[in-house]
Amino acid sequence: MVSQPAYLPFSLPSSTSPDDFSGSLLFYISFILLVSSFHLFAPFISANGDNNKTERKLSWIITSVASLVMTVQSIPFLYDYFMSGGSVKSVRAAPTLAVAANRFFQAYLLADLTTGSFHYRSQINLLTGWIHHIVYIGIVEYAIRQGWASLFSLCACMEFPTFILGLSILIPRTRSNVFFAVSFFLTRILLHAVLAICLYMPWNRPLPQFSEAAIGSMGPAIILTCVFPLHASWFYGCIKGFIRRAKQAKAAKAEGATAVPEKVTEVSSVPVPVPVSIPVPAKLVLLPLLPPVPVPLPILTLASHLLRRPYTHYSHYYTRYTHYRTRFRAFRAEFKEGVKRNTTNVRESWKEGTKKAKDYGKKAREGVREGVRGRSNSIGREMFYEAVGLGRRSASSSPTRAS
Repeated sequence: MVSQPAYLPFSLPSSTSPDDFSGSLLFYISFILLVSSFHLFAPFISANGDNNKTERKLSWIITSVASLVMTVQSIPFLYDYFMSGGSVKSVRAAPTLAVAANRFFQAYLLADLTTGSFHYRSQINLLTGWIHHIVYIGIVEYAIRQGWASLFSLCACMEFPTFILGLSILIPRTRSNVFFAVSFFLTRILLHAVLAICLYMPWNRPLPQFSEAAIGSMGPAIILTCVFPLHASWFYGCIKGFIRRAKQAKAAKAEGATAVPEKVTEVSSVPVPVPVSIPVPAKLVLLPLLPPVPVPLPILTLASHLLRRPYTHYSHYYTRYTHYRTRFRAFRAEFKEGVKRNTTNVRESWKEGTKKAKDYGKKAREGVREGVRGRSNSIGREMFYEAVGLGRRSASSSPTRAS
């Protein structure tokens, strides 16, 4: 019977099997080593850095150590992946190394949150700090339970640019923006997209542990797809930083080209016998007041043009969308007003017509009643007159009969 591991690696397992205990033990040892490495290097960082950058440097100690370890352990899995021609199923499981690396990464996530809460709280924000670390603890635990620890160890090579960035922050003289950008693009953009596409293919989907399904799960592909927008946003910020620094360098170079060199000032300070009556040309006086001449940089100009082209293209569609949306809203408001106005008119006309019909019916009923009453009176009078006439005729004819 296979024992089920604990839901979280830092809680005691429900069983006491050697596998569960070794997994928890690896987590505890990794957590202690990472926290100890922070306290080992923190005094040197605090002593050499200024007060404004101390917390930022402290926040990268544990991250740099963890990213280096995860990058090194991913090399065997990365080798299998490339030697097999991009087949994820050909990557060796290596459960001992893979599970140990996964537990180490979980320990790093918890150690970073715990240590940061005490020593560099301002550097842990909500999205890339708490939410990111807690979600990844769950993702790694899910990968271990499904038997996909080797797949996560393969994806751990994406921690290489994190190590480059952390090293450049801790040791500023090792900073290389181009190297970081290239490594970030190759691992977290290109390789990330390729792995996600491969895992969507039915023949590359990994089978869950203790499962008899014929087709593998799409869970890893969906997870990579959900994480990709975060990596893309970070890379977009990196490109924006390149553009900003290029503009600053361009402006500084332009200002340096228009400035008067110091050596010229020293030479011009030597007295020269110039007649006082000769006027100084206005062009020489106004020369320092001219605006700086921009120095063309073809590579940067081309890159910025390629970056601005999609923005200009889609901003045109957004402008058209805004225009038609405004027109549609005006038409909708006018239509509603017309319907409301016509409904009111129809309601009032209906009420007026109903009232007239009621009045006409009332008058008609009264006319009928009057007519019936008058007809009845006339008939009664005729009958009365007829009766009276018969009586008179009978009275006048009775003596004749008697005679």
